Amino acid sequence: MRPPNLREILIAAAVIIGLGLLWSMKDLPGFGGFLDEPDVWFAGSDPRPGEQAPRRLVLAVFSTPREMYEQDIIPAFERHWHQTQGEEIEVEASFRGSRAQARAIVAGFEADVAALAWEPDMQALVAGGLVEADWRDDGWGGMISSSYVIMATRSGNPLEIQRWEDLTRPDVELLLADPRSSGEGMWGLAALYGAALRGQAHVPPDDHEAAVAFVSQVLARVVVMDESAAESLETFAQGVGDVVITYQDELVAARLQGQSWVRVVPEASVLVEHPIAVVDDYAQRHGNQDLAEAFVRFTRQPVVQEQLKRRGYGPPPALDRAGPMFGPKRPADLFTIEDLGGWAGATQLLLESGGVLEQFLGELGHLGLSTASEGSP
Repeated sequence: MRPPNLREILIAAAVIIGLGLLWSMKDLPGFGGFLDEPDVWFAGSDPRPGEQAPRRLVLAVFSTPREMYEQDIIPAFERHWHQTQGEEIEVEASFRGSRAQARAIVAGFEADVAALAWEPDMQALVAGGLVEADWRDDGWGGMISSSYVIMATRSGNPLEIQRWEDLTRPDVELLLADPRSSGEGMWGLAALYGAALRGQAHVPPDDHEAAVAFVSQVLARVVVMDESAAESLETFAQGVGDVVITYQDELVAARLQGQSWVRVVPEASVLVEHPIAVVDDYAQRHGNQDLAEAFVRFTRQPVVQEQLKRRGYGPPPALDRAGPMFGPKRPADLFTIEDLGGWAGATQLLLESGGVLEQFLGELGHLGLSTASEGSP
């Protein structure tokens, strides 16, 4: 091999110096971070002109199952689709309180699939013309999983919290996700009201006024309300409050992360159902109807349902009407939304004028609490 001549040496030196200058200029004002721009065709960036970008599926998910979606469900579905269809896809997800998520979708957040915390949020999408009215006619009742409302206390349960009525004590500081933005917050209200109505909160059974008064007493002990269930647990993890009202599955997730909180299962609680559906209007607009429908079907496969079980969820109630969905530690009286008059009755009771939520907001006014969703739509 001949040695390089002088001209080749000078060219190589010029290239090296030029690259060095380019790198040194990358952070200068006006240079625009050129080397970091996604449009530059370095490895891992967008495709070059003429290449087709992979299809992107967008999910809108309530806050609590974030880790399960990011670590388990999404990667598994991307692999499954590539193996069965030979197509590379990208799945992205947004996580926030269920009610806030539903409002965002109605306002124009173009998610292809919605996985929410309770049915009224999905029905809001139906009312907005975004989800087909028959979304429940899939053999699963439109649900992906179930859970129930519990309490979690500090390690050792220093205040000896055992029953719902313990939350009315003056020495208790309580956390509850904001029902105006969080499905878990609404399920929490349903659990408190329903337990009281069934005589399981030290109040007379079948007494609506007494049940509402009990809920108000509990809410008087609330010190912080976050937008979502996940944020509520984060606040609890920071040392705020003595008790947090949460889902069974959320406490399982916290324990998997090393928390030593005590699980307090009340005598009576509400069976939680989590809906999932294709947002047909947006999925069709994106050319993703087949992909979105496949994702929803995939969440019912054994590989996903086993992950759900490992993280503390139960199966959709439509599949397990007679069985003990959560084993022997479930509440002795696990009632359903049907026991509160079905979704129409429960929505009127909890959400509409004169209902529990209105009195709850009045209680907030008396307490002067600042909540995450004040001023939000």
